[in-house]
Amino acid sequence: LWWHFELGLEPDPWLLQGCREEMIASKGSMEALVGYSSSDLGEADFGELCDILTQTWTYERSLVCGLLWEESPPVTLEYGVARVFEEIGRRPLAEPGLVGFY
Repeated sequence: LWWHFELGLEPDPWLLQGCREEMIASKGSMEALVGYSSSDLGEADFGELCDILTQTWTYERSLVCGLLWEESPPVTLEYGVARVFEEIGRRPLAEPGLVGFY
């Protein structure tokens, strides 16, 4: 959906409608959208946090930039990227090993 707007293309109506329906059905619950509520983010490993960050950014930007609704969206997300960054920053820095690291 993002690339349709980025490239100035009209999204397929079924795609736009499906995204709207999923967002409304979630009622802004990030557990429904990305699999973790705000209080459960501490249980996600680093790989999952990377995925959650990407998904959260996508949902947040889609709402802020008006990709799903031109007017005010009918839902508010439980949390945004700031909360995910907070969880990442709470953890000790894990540095990758040098041997075979790409």
